[in-house]
Amino acid sequence: VGQYSCTASNSLGEATASADVSGDAHPAVIHSNHVSGHQHEFTIEWSAESESEIEAFEVAVRKEGDNEWKLHEVTVKVEGNETSTNDTTDRDSEYHEELSLTDLEPGTTYEVTVASRNKFGLNTHGNC
Repeated sequence: VGQYSCTASNSLGEATASADVSGDAHPAVIHSNHVSGHQHEFTIEWSAESESEIEAFEVAVRKEGDNEWKLHEVTVKVEGNETSTNDTTDRDSEYHEELSLTDLEPGTTYEVTVASRNKFGLNTHGNC
């Protein structure tokens, strides 16, 4: 983790390249439909990729136009073994979760963002 650079030089000149290496998970991708089939509830489904095991997700929800977010902590379900892989993964580095939102107001638009937490900390929330 950090910023790394490499410089090479010879009789023709010099070149430098650099790379940032981060342990942050990739931004979450929301897979749910944008419209609920129920008036007062909605289940949001998402996935995120991370080379480091994702421990939890933080889901922020608010009515469109509100300033305050309501935060929900979603613990990642893992199998009970030493190598702990996500039980709903397509690959060892992709994590899938869901959260049921209840007591929603009919005809109201809500905004949702998802951030993931691994041993490097909580990454930033994605776009709504």
